[in-house]
Amino acid sequence: MIQTHKNANAFAKKLSSLFKDSGLYFPLNSCLEATAKAAGFANWQALVRTSTFPKVDEAKFYDRLLEALPFACRPPLNAWRAGEPTPDIVEGYPPRWYFDAIPYFLATMALHRRTPVLSPGSGSGQKMRARIVDHLMMNWQRNGFAAPLFDPVTFDFVFDGNADAIFAEFAGDQMFERERGRLLEEGILKLQPKTVRLASPEIESVKAHAIWSRASKAKDTIEHDPTHAGEPLYEALSLIGVRRAREIADALVAYGDKTYLMASGPLRDVLSRIANDGDLDVFVHALNVFGYILPGSARELRDAVPAKILNEFVARNRQVPITGAFRWMQANPDWADTLRATATRPAAFTVTVNAMVEAMRAA
Repeated sequence: MIQTHKNANAFAKKLSSLFKDSGLYFPLNSCLEATAKAAGFANWQALVRTSTFPKVDEAKFYDRLLEALPFACRPPLNAWRAGEPTPDIVEGYPPRWYFDAIPYFLATMALHRRTPVLSPGSGSGQKMRARIVDHLMMNWQRNGFAAPLFDPVTFDFVFDGNADAIFAEFAGDQMFERERGRLLEEGILKLQPKTVRLASPEIESVKAHAIWSRASKAKDTIEHDPTHAGEPLYEALSLIGVRRAREIADALVAYGDKTYLMASGPLRDVLSRIANDGDLDVFVHALNVFGYILPGSARELRDAVPAKILNEFVARNRQVPITGAFRWMQANPDWADTLRATATRPAAFTVTVNAMVEAMRAA
């Protein structure tokens, strides 16, 4: 993979271009850092200083790269690796904006309506404050600005242009100046020399809303029009970072056979593949998306979690010695129940499994 400084720099530039095409704000310096970690270095400076590059096979390189990237950067990288064609360009939007940025855009719009300083009843100036945020989210194209970029680290939306130009229609309005100041104080707006940022309502809430929205669309299509379920199912799986998402979605719809799609066997096979990939957060999100889309399979899938984690993630992906694993399981007979209990809480699940792996190695 990366064997020279020139290779590393070129790859980071490719990543930067890839993320721009998805409407993501992930600058080149961040791509350089992720590339260095994928190549086996602590950071970019360590890579720059070396004259010897460790040999890393392609699979390991991309495993490390996915681990180094924010959650929302995974879909475009996975699509690129799978050789998916670039969607038709819509004027004013990056090519994959409607795949990779819009779920977070819509979630941000919906959740900001509940933000205390913006919601009805939040006191004098509420309508103006809400109007300022709506102006950013809804009027950028009408006013000739480029589509806002989604920052996958902060979950802010970044609007390109200086504040005077972006808010030109409010020029001279004293109430606007006062209420924009209030939004700045609250941290909802951030003015920078060449950009205006709209802060995320709350990162985990936006992420959960985006996933739920995509899963809801897939669920509705499966229930009412299963022959056309492939695309919404792909979009739901892609958003949560499932590798080979289109291939998996196409296999699950199985010529439009709803009986096959509803069956738990194919879903268990998919979960095995994801666990073997080593992406714990992707695994647990996929588990919950499948459980939501196909509630009849939810309990059986949750019951299968301990076996999937033990056989695919612990043994195959993390290559934990079997003797240590068995010693630890004998000392912790409730481990399987603990995994099932945390499976509906992604953050708790990943912490639990990672701690389990470390304890098994030490046993």
